[in-house]
Amino acid sequence: KDLEGLLKKNLGRLSFTHDINDLKGIDVYFVCVGTPQDEKGKANLNFVFSAVESLKPLLSGKEIVVLKSTVPVGTNRRVQQILGDKAYVVSNPEFLREGIAVYDFFNPERVVLGFGENSPEWVEEKMLSLYRYFVEKKVPFVVTNWESAELIKYASNTFLAMKISFVNELARLAEKTGADIRDIATGMGLDSRIGKKFLNAGIGWGGSCFHPKEVVCVKTPEGVRVLEFHQLEKYENLPLEVLSWNGKTFSWKKLKYLTRRFYSGNLIRVKLPLGRGVEVTEDHPMVVYENGLLKQVLAKDLKRGQKILLPSGGLESEKPLEVDLFKPLSQRVENLKYKNPPFVKKHFATLKGKLKKVYQYPYEVKRTGVLKAETLRDKTQLLEGENGRLFTVERNSVPQRVVLDGDLARLLGYFASEGWISEERTAKGYKRYKVGFTFHKEETEYTEDLKWVLKKLGVNHTELVKENTRAVVVNSTPFAVALKGVFQTGTNSYDKRVPPQIFESPKWVQEEFLKGLFRGDGSVTAVNGGKNLYVELATASKELAYGVLLLLQNLGIYASLRVKRFNKSKVDTYLLRINGKEQVERVGKWFGERWKEYENTLKGYKKTINPPHREIFENYQLFEVLEVEKVPYEGFVYSVETENGLLIAGGGLLVHNCFPKDVEALIWQFREHEVEPKLPKATKEINEEQLIWFFNKIKRHYGGNISGKTFALLGLAFKPNTDDLRESPALKLAELLVEEGAFVKGFDYVKGARENVRKLVEVKASTRYTYGLTVYDDLYDAVRDADGVIIAVEYKEWNKEDWNRIGELVKHKALFDGRNVIERDLARELKNRGWHYEGVGISL
Repeated sequence: KDLEGLLKKNLGRLSFTHDINDLKGIDVYFVCVGTPQDEKGKANLNFVFSAVESLKPLLSGKEIVVLKSTVPVGTNRRVQQILGDKAYVVSNPEFLREGIAVYDFFNPERVVLGFGENSPEWVEEKMLSLYRYFVEKKVPFVVTNWESAELIKYASNTFLAMKISFVNELARLAEKTGADIRDIATGMGLDSRIGKKFLNAGIGWGGSCFHPKEVVCVKTPEGVRVLEFHQLEKYENLPLEVLSWNGKTFSWKKLKYLTRRFYSGNLIRVKLPLGRGVEVTEDHPMVVYENGLLKQVLAKDLKRGQKILLPSGGLESEKPLEVDLFKPLSQRVENLKYKNPPFVKKHFATLKGKLKKVYQYPYEVKRTGVLKAETLRDKTQLLEGENGRLFTVERNSVPQRVVLDGDLARLLGYFASEGWISEERTAKGYKRYKVGFTFHKEETEYTEDLKWVLKKLGVNHTELVKENTRAVVVNSTPFAVALKGVFQTGTNSYDKRVPPQIFESPKWVQEEFLKGLFRGDGSVTAVNGGKNLYVELATASKELAYGVLLLLQNLGIYASLRVKRFNKSKVDTYLLRINGKEQVERVGKWFGERWKEYENTLKGYKKTINPPHREIFENYQLFEVLEVEKVPYEGFVYSVETENGLLIAGGGLLVHNCFPKDVEALIWQFREHEVEPKLPKATKEINEEQLIWFFNKIKRHYGGNISGKTFALLGLAFKPNTDDLRESPALKLAELLVEEGAFVKGFDYVKGARENVRKLVEVKASTRYTYGLTVYDDLYDAVRDADGVIIAVEYKEWNKEDWNRIGELVKHKALFDGRNVIERDLARELKNRGWHYEGVGISL
């Protein structure tokens, strides 16, 4: 805009050339070339240095070279080194906006000039003379060094970008909530500290809360697993999905972050009907159901009778999965062979070259149709649609492909309850496995069913009857490896789990798995004089117990969960119990012939009683909170953050990501409305890094070793004039100091803050031999004999304290001002009195 008129007006004063030699004899050269980003995102300075090199022959030592280009810090100094004494370099960054550059040039808000330390006065005078139009208009001039001028440009652009990004993210939140971003921007802009510019929206440019033993269902690269939170660290930096809720049923959501931090204080143990519950930090947001809507309540504010949602449904596929066993078995089974005569004849010419390297008589392979699996590892594309047999010993083969239908699912259920795998070595050193299923001698219905499934798969087996047991044994290494390696069943009572493929199968297949499982480890019990029934399943595997709990819930069956340690047992037993006429009848039928003896009891139920403290709906149930208990805890806590901010944890409960303070609180609101808060999240990360940076600054003053040193920590709470300790940087800093072997003497002006920290110290001391933080009610007692004083909370009152007295009390005069709260004159005075003073990014 206005450029054409400006050019016409000044054509007589303008000249253009493509010959650099035409520029000889010029007083001031402006370098205005571009600095595009390279492939790594850095500014490409090739054009700048090329322009400077081309000017060099024209210079005599009396000229000025001005860099208008946007360049990284240090560039002007480097240009001066290139030119040497042939010219004086000046940094003069431009602040023009595209489209209105002419207006911006003639109406600048400031002019920035950066000079080298050896630049003579006449260079500055020349630049001010050149810009006399702006001097006369009283435009502010910032005269500084090269590096500051360079950073003013970058900092200005970055800060403006941050304002724009913030308001653009806020605009998305406003749209979701019905707010008006124009009114929000106006209200913000009237704050003189913010200003109204760059608040126009356009296309633009937590916390850790769960006890480590709480469970969460995740989809890993290995398949679906039900894991404790601390086990998620194994999958750090791998793509994961977390079981969540889509407003109707279970659903999978991407895991965005896994965080862990040390926590000391109370956890909240939330107890629900059926033994369900969860253990979280006090400030964790629980999702409660009120008046047809979901809302968040901090765990510490949760009340008895409030309702928590437990979803069901959604975990299923339309048809059974087909599993190709060739690749996983060829990688796991030594000396594995593949038999498929039609396949070998069809592809013999293709395979012949490789067979010659492996076999002395390749045509014997063509005759038998048997070849070593290793010869096909790089030819697996040829196996598409094939279904041969895999074996180490031919009579113990397994099919190449299996369909996870109801029969195979039932077999996996039998194995989860009654199966085992043993390992031994052959004379040649190969691993050999044996699979067994052990039932009660009278459970012939189940053993016959199992044998029928094995026969369907073509898997040979033997049956052994001894005393009160009936065992079905399969001497097949490929079969064993398929169970434990492909279907990830585990090998014994303590590591069994629901195969990951079951979670992604049709519901009728899931039900067949549970049928086999309950037939093995389940029982039907009559109570109340034989008038009522319940079904129970017992297992020593926590992962299996919680996996079954979720599977049942997915089918609309809500079981109770108890954990019990029986006499002489060294491990917990997980007891899942199913009550209620409809649920018992549905599960009872899984037992087959055994169920007939209980059918009459069920018919005798006179009425169906609604379960207490629960409400039942089509795809979810509401459980009332029975108890909220505070439990002292010290250790790590964990959290996951999902796409929608929701996840299923604690045995089927719908919970929310952690509800944190300040920046994280806004992050939470963004995510609640399905908006990704990239800029606030980055702000949080920088904030966390800042504390470590400041801590390392302190350590450097003591040569990197602060063990045995004593520090006075001034300020303990989250901010001034509060007793709130949550997310307090002061306490995080204290923890870092103590972990390095230092002793900390804390003080805060607020009595409540001091009392709260004392309680926290008591908890820490109860779990450690000693803990090096002591709280004082008097500031001067806190600083006595200190090796250093650290200001962690921004009280202006620190300036009014008697620093002469403090200087006499401390052992070493070192002041680390983490809030830049000490006034500049006082800091200089302290330095003159022998104090070592350090702030954050300031210089005296």
